[in-house]
Amino acid sequence: MRSLLLVLLPSLLALARAAAPAAAVSGKGILAPDSESKQASLTSAGSNAEKETQAATRMVPSSVSFLDKHAVRDSQQELAVCNLYPATDGVLIYLNSQPVNVGSPLMYRNCTLYSTSLKDGDKIDVQLGSELKGTYQVTMVPSAKTVMALAIVRASTADAKIDFKSHVFAGDIESTQLATVDAYVGKGSDSALFVEDPHSYPEDKRRQEALKFDSVAAVTPGKYVIALRQKAADDAKASSGEPLSMAEFEPAAGKMYVVFRTGAGLESGDPGMSADPEVLVFPGAASSTASLSVLLVAAASFLSLLWK
Repeated sequence: MRSLLLVLLPSLLALARAAAPAAAVSGKGILAPDSESKQASLTSAGSNAEKETQAATRMVPSSVSFLDKHAVRDSQQELAVCNLYPATDGVLIYLNSQPVNVGSPLMYRNCTLYSTSLKDGDKIDVQLGSELKGTYQVTMVPSAKTVMALAIVRASTADAKIDFKSHVFAGDIESTQLATVDAYVGKGSDSALFVEDPHSYPEDKRRQEALKFDSVAAVTPGKYVIALRQKAADDAKASSGEPLSMAEFEPAAGKMYVVFRTGAGLESGDPGMSADPEVLVFPGAASSTASLSVLLVAAASFLSLLWK
């Protein structure tokens, strides 16, 4: 039996290594070459729409992964709608006056992905409670096999109306794309966003690169963390500031991701909901570590049987 163990153990270890997530390469940049200098601004859209509504377009929950731009059906796009408006109630969504999520409001800090066929002039209406309403009019139609991210946000501390931020990912490039959306409003917003490699250095000296809010950049695949750090008076870049929020980030080659800064620091007397600044990554971290743990448990059980 022990000879059988010696034969099978290398195979089990090889399977476990194959399932483990790859760590970032120490000598390799986190952002793709020249990406930092080329981070493009995202689109900020007001909620006023003036064009006539076109024919209704059905929007259905997508069974296709938001990560895989090549899996989207030829005639459709992916639309990721994220509710970043700080409120206890969720939002209802309508496309060209047709209800999309009746009975299932999209709650704060949640995203939903739809497969749809958007046209220039389509209107996406959002309702929060009985009074707050906002309308986003499509003016930049995403091509097939790509993704449009639409964030529902609060306009400002002085204006509680619903506003929007949007980004259409490029569908004709193979690089891993990371869009950053700043949905935080109010006081306490003096913080900076970083993508950091936690594997090469101690936490106080870890390799990091700054991300601009409301921009898009190319990222080298690997295993990182997204950190929101508090700015200090003597550290304009906040590179060593206190982390306010952190999230795992494991970008894969050729995929699309969005990082949000969420929350609201409202003035006393504002009826809106205050929330601490937090990082939200969509889609979230991959569950490849679970596969590894299953393999290790199976291997341990198998070995215990052999030694009996």
